[in-house]
Amino acid sequence: MLNDGGQVPRLAPAVVARDLVPPGRRFGLPEDAYDLGERGSVCERWLGSTTRADNRVGPPDEGLSYLVDSAGRRRMTLRDAVAADSTAIMGEAYGATHPQGLGRLAKLLDYGARIPYHVHPPQRFTELVGRRPSPFRTTVAATSHVGAGRHRSVSAGSARRDVG
Repeated sequence: MLNDGGQVPRLAPAVVARDLVPPGRRFGLPEDAYDLGERGSVCERWLGSTTRADNRVGPPDEGLSYLVDSAGRRRMTLRDAVAADSTAIMGEAYGATHPQGLGRLAKLLDYGARIPYHVHPPQRFTELVGRRPSPFRTTVAATSHVGAGRHRSVSAGSARRDVG
């Protein structure tokens, strides 16, 4: 399959449903593809993912990227491909230092409202409950739909005092 893409793996889109806020509906999917019933709506697209989405309901492979052949047929998850031959997927140097897999998760978020405040605890806390941390870097594309900064009910003076 790597030969099909000139040594670059071809991946099927991996979308993830969330039920916390409405979708922004900007992924270019057919309108009826966003609503997934009890699972929520498609609000995230995960890129090159070896991580399963930890949702309350959903398919067992939600969030996992699939390698596809030249005809676009799903063949295996990227997670399984990395486990089978990490150096072919990640390169020799990175594969040697990351035996558990990619260790990263890139997401495109498409929410129709602000995401509620939440935290991603560091490893020392996630290990206490048998979980892995989700370190991340957020990049927000310029759009008229994103509101960043303090809430209008918080004065500028108290925000500076609280943040430092």
